[in-house]
Amino acid sequence: MELNKLISTNKLYIIALIMAIGILLFTASIIYRQTKSLQRNSELVSHTLEVQKEINNLFSNYSVMVTAELKQMVARNLSETEVMSLHEKKADSALRRLNKLTKDNLHQQVNLSKLTALQLRLYSYFAETKTGMTAIGLDSLNGQDRIDKITTLANEIRLLKDNMLIEEENLLSERKENYSSSIMFTPLATFASVLFSLLIFVLAFQKINGDRQKMATTQAFLENILKSTNNVIVYYAPIYDDLGNIIDFTIEYSNDVITEATGLTPQEILGRKLSVVYPSLMNNGVFDIMVKCIETNTTQQIEREYDEFQGHRQIFLSTAKKLEDGATLTSVEKTLEVMAERKLIQLNESLTMQNAILTDVKAMANIGSYRCDIKTLKTVFSSNFYRILDCEPNEFKPTFDNYSRFVHPDDLEAYTENTKNIIENKNFKETTYRIRTKRGKLKYLRTKGRFENDLFIGLVRDVTQEFKAEQKLRDKNQDLERSNEELESFNRVASHDLQEPLRKIQMFLSRFSETELDGLSEKGKVYLDKVNSSANRMQTLIKHLLSYSRIKRTKDDFFSTSLGDILEKVQEDLEVLIKKYNVQLVIAPLPVIKVVPFQMEQLFNNLISNAIKYRKTDGICKINIDCEKLTRDQIKEEFRKKAKNYYHITVRDNGIGFEQSNAIKIFELFQRLHQKDEYSGTGIGLAICKKIVESHQGHIIAEGIPNVGATFSIYLPA
Repeated sequence: MELNKLISTNKLYIIALIMAIGILLFTASIIYRQTKSLQRNSELVSHTLEVQKEINNLFSNYSVMVTAELKQMVARNLSETEVMSLHEKKADSALRRLNKLTKDNLHQQVNLSKLTALQLRLYSYFAETKTGMTAIGLDSLNGQDRIDKITTLANEIRLLKDNMLIEEENLLSERKENYSSSIMFTPLATFASVLFSLLIFVLAFQKINGDRQKMATTQAFLENILKSTNNVIVYYAPIYDDLGNIIDFTIEYSNDVITEATGLTPQEILGRKLSVVYPSLMNNGVFDIMVKCIETNTTQQIEREYDEFQGHRQIFLSTAKKLEDGATLTSVEKTLEVMAERKLIQLNESLTMQNAILTDVKAMANIGSYRCDIKTLKTVFSSNFYRILDCEPNEFKPTFDNYSRFVHPDDLEAYTENTKNIIENKNFKETTYRIRTKRGKLKYLRTKGRFENDLFIGLVRDVTQEFKAEQKLRDKNQDLERSNEELESFNRVASHDLQEPLRKIQMFLSRFSETELDGLSEKGKVYLDKVNSSANRMQTLIKHLLSYSRIKRTKDDFFSTSLGDILEKVQEDLEVLIKKYNVQLVIAPLPVIKVVPFQMEQLFNNLISNAIKYRKTDGICKINIDCEKLTRDQIKEEFRKKAKNYYHITVRDNGIGFEQSNAIKIFELFQRLHQKDEYSGTGIGLAICKKIVESHQGHIIAEGIPNVGATFSIYLPA
């Protein structure tokens, strides 16, 4: 019975052992498969990250090449050729690595085939630009069309990049989930095998220990992958309020790249709240996409700028994916790429604006251009060249015969000879010729040009208005010469022919007065006195006219002169009048400036004499002369101010004054505000003052108040 029981027990143990061994083997096989799966998943994650890195590297090279290409077009030179060649090689190398890395991914292989075609198109555009710039210069290329093509192609490449990254992101998410499930199930299986296999622990220990070592190696391998990536990878665990709403996150994991990106190490941030460590993420949309990612179990993406991490602008593209109960936020720094794209947009806008400005400038300046291949005689006219001819752009084929119909018959021979020298001898000289436009208008065109190998680039400008202005100027110069000759004749006549009869009249009147005055009646004596007064007045008038006509401005006449000394001389000349009428002169200190001395003397003589002449009869005549230095911005009066500083000289009297409405009239020739029997004078004195001041590049104005006085303000360059 006991034997049977022992046998039965042995059988039971054997069965239990077999079952334990079976369970152990089963568990071991599961652990082995999970370990292999874990290793495979980690390798796949590493592979995906490497593919993403190569994609970013490839498309960064494309962005740099496009930017360099547009920079060349803006600068109109080939300064960026070496940079582009270097990045072409890098792009080709990256493309080959991507083909090798994604050979088992059909979708990515299709994308790479499309990318290869786009790359060939991009390289062809670069080659066309380089060939065009070398052969004929950038100005001859259709810049805007080429910009549009390159920009469109860049957008296609960028879209393809986004598709490839999305494909890899999906693979990465899937492989991370597989990895997470593998890493979670393996310890459970190990624990179960230990629980059910205590009896055979010694036999299974070596196997289990080996498997655990593999797991540790795999874990370390994954950690190395996460450390080697350029992406910031952080795992956040949500924090809920009493109502079940996510109000914050706890940082559970971060790779070391976080230090380069934000300056904080993983040890400094692990276990802390997001709102405390990175408060800006709570308000810039990142917190919102992580909440949405967890609540909807969907991948969310956002691009944001930061300037608080490293003290300069950083741009990150962040992707949030749900992982277990939390969210993994993967951030890629896109600063260089985004700035390159923005610079590309700016360059695009700059080129567009430059082309528009160039077109407008040509139209405003009436300038056209043309290019002619002197071997094939193929010629291209600019749109504005057609408009100068009153034609629509491309209205006719730009050949010599077609254009010759516009050239004026009298200028056709010279135009033909010049064209022949350009084609046969590569010899060009600047010419001006006439044309008849489609509407029959006569225009004068001036041409300039230069050779670029076998290409002649010409510039045509409509100088019709300039030609007419030059002709009008020549006519005016002839009129001025005639006027000067007539003025010289007038001076000779006034100096000799007019004054000689006056002197004889005055001589005979003097003799008549000496010998015949006693025999005249009282009425005759009055008549004789009026004749003598008229002769004297006419002589004074002729002298003043001569003074007015002889006022001119030449550099040789100007000397540094003290205006104070000039005033002293004027007082000596007017000493008799000053004493006779008891005139009080108050003169402030006056500066030393460059003037024509005798003209300044005449200016102050006329102004002081004028003040004495128009004094009040019932009071003391007072004349004040003041001076101050002003900048041209301080001067309110409107006149052409060439100097930076001016001396403001005022001559103020307390005489009879005048109405302000006559302030301009008194400076005109022969203008008098009173009858000649009231006040003597010729009406030229103030006109002479104005001409003297203006010949010194200055300005004079008058202000008057009846029965109060007059003030003359003079502005002379300091």
